[in-house]
Amino acid sequence: MIDFRNRCRISLRTGWDDRRRRPRSGKTIMRGLRLALPFSFALAVSAVIHPGFSIELTTVDASKAPWSAIGRINNSAYGRCSAILVGPRTALTAAHCLYNARSGRFLRPASIHVLFGFDRGAYGFHARVDSIRIPPDYDPAQGAAAAPHDWAVLGLSEAVPAPFAPLALAGDERDAAMPVQAAGFAQERSEVLTASTPCRALGETRQGLLVTDCQLSHGFSGGPLIERETGKLAGMGIAITKAGDAAVGIAIPASRLRRALTEP
Repeated sequence: MIDFRNRCRISLRTGWDDRRRRPRSGKTIMRGLRLALPFSFALAVSAVIHPGFSIELTTVDASKAPWSAIGRINNSAYGRCSAILVGPRTALTAAHCLYNARSGRFLRPASIHVLFGFDRGAYGFHARVDSIRIPPDYDPAQGAAAAPHDWAVLGLSEAVPAPFAPLALAGDERDAAMPVQAAGFAQERSEVLTASTPCRALGETRQGLLVTDCQLSHGFSGGPLIERETGKLAGMGIAITKAGDAAVGIAIPASRLRRALTEP
């Protein structure tokens, strides 16, 4: 999970009411983010990761829907991220999860493994990856400016069995402050699947990124934002930042993920 918190504190101050010392409404945060994100994303390239939020995570059952569609990514670079099953042989994750900064190269498919139903070392299905598709516009050297293209489609070597049902993508239309929940294999609790407290999808930035007030964790990159009412995939988490003292989660929306799955 990319952490924008240290450098975004100044540029996202419009999300905080200094007179009342409490977070402003979702509309006010979005209004500030639409103005600030291009600038704050540029600043985030050199951001240093610092602890900021006290994140409340709840352990969920990785063997039951919709959580069973979430896999833990293991790779040869010892990175930890999450993945979303969207078809029997197709999964999504964040492109930055597949980049080895030490070598300056993307990982090879054979080095990536996705474990579904993972819980404390045990798992229900081990999926091997035989193909990776990353958008040509995604350039890790661009840092946060590459965020709108931070997705990857994983082709799996064999179909994931029926008990692990793929997540259906939500429609392009969404209600204001739509209730969602984020989930993944958090860095601080990577041996179990955890979910955030219920949160809201607030809207999209000019770059087409989905903004939420979800408290995301490192390790949630590539994990889903699930619509509370429908159980469908509203977006894929890629980054965290803050507006005042309010958590702000950044995700690739379902509309962009749908295009990613249909592109050649």
